[in-house]
Amino acid sequence: MSNNDTIFALASANGSAGVGIIRLSGSRALDVALKISKLKSIKPRTVYTTNFSNPENETIDYGVLLYFSAPKSFTGEDCIEIQCHGNNIIYNLFFKEFLKYDCRMARKGEFIQRAFLNNKVNISQVDATLNLINSTTERQHNLAIRSLTENTLDKFLVWREQLLEVKTKIIALLDFDDNENFDSAIENIDSTIDKTAEDITITQDQMEKITRIKNGINIVITGKVNQGKSTLFNSLINENRAIVSDESGTTRDIIEAVIEIAGFKVSVFDTAGIRETDSVVEKIGIHKANESIASADIVLNVVSQEEFLKNNRKIPDDLMENEILVLSKWEEDYPLNNKNRTKVFEVSVVKNTGLDELKKYLEKFITDNFVGDYPPILTQVEYIDVVKKCEKLLKKAVKIVDLDIKVEVINEALNLIASITGLTGNDEWIDKLFSSFCVGK
Repeated sequence: MSNNDTIFALASANGSAGVGIIRLSGSRALDVALKISKLKSIKPRTVYTTNFSNPENETIDYGVLLYFSAPKSFTGEDCIEIQCHGNNIIYNLFFKEFLKYDCRMARKGEFIQRAFLNNKVNISQVDATLNLINSTTERQHNLAIRSLTENTLDKFLVWREQLLEVKTKIIALLDFDDNENFDSAIENIDSTIDKTAEDITITQDQMEKITRIKNGINIVITGKVNQGKSTLFNSLINENRAIVSDESGTTRDIIEAVIEIAGFKVSVFDTAGIRETDSVVEKIGIHKANESIASADIVLNVVSQEEFLKNNRKIPDDLMENEILVLSKWEEDYPLNNKNRTKVFEVSVVKNTGLDELKKYLEKFITDNFVGDYPPILTQVEYIDVVKKCEKLLKKAVKIVDLDIKVEVINEALNLIASITGLTGNDEWIDKLFSSFCVGK
């Protein structure tokens, strides 16, 4: 398939609606519009209301047509936008006509890919647009809008300049190895590499935290069997999703629900109870539970009042930083010794106590740990991978004494950065990024 093809796609959602939007882009777009609208001429950036029909003069629909001439369009090519009535039959009738004129259906993300190839948008705007389209909370939306209006490539460009300066100085030393200031020059080079690596480390941490805003925060509910995990899960999501029973081991697979806390998308996971078992299915569930705990942002460790009292009312001293102890089924009051009120909550669904306090603490924990005034940063997993690799290369470069090898490692880091700022040498993940969009974008 060629980028010279004229492409078309539905830019709005499928199905019935008041208005549906169809896009065409490419050299044949204007000619197709003239043929199906029967207009004698179409001026750029002018709104036309017209009948659309096929060569047999059978009406397809009545609607609005707009023409954006190259290069003053979203893709940088001739673009036509048709606003018709929202109906799949109507869409298909339009598409049938487009195919007659040697147009083809667009691939996922092909419109914005053409905009990128024609320098209408940069890679940071592509990333921000994808995040904006996929945002499900106000916080995600705000972050995407900010990234869309500010240049998220700035950090990469700064690192590029710093490393180019380092490379130039190393090459100069190789050419003039009798330099009397050799030692101080090396010290200056390594200091620049160290500072760049430190900035990359800080940025990597920010990228991972921003990814939490974009992808959501994971709360995993864990504990032994029959401790009240599923009851807590249902209470947190305000929905009866998990089976609640006195029978042990009723939850054997992971159950997930998505809620919003403090403007964040939060995925809550109910997991299988941890115990020794001969059941193959239950063992698989327990294995999945342990995997979820390892990747969780917040762990709610649920212990029933009965189990807690059997354990001599002992509160663990080694709670993980992201772990909260939930004492469930807390129907009777018992004094707790040396209780850390910020990490332990007594909850009773029957008495309707403790749950509000737990929810407030979760909101505070999320706000304290994930809210910040972060700069606009690229957030796709491929970018984070590039940053991690750059950090490792620079930490390696500082330790290298041989200047020929040192400059090779710096070149590796520069090539990684160029794969984002200049698309040098690694277009595969760029194609993957564009394919993340819907067809009409």
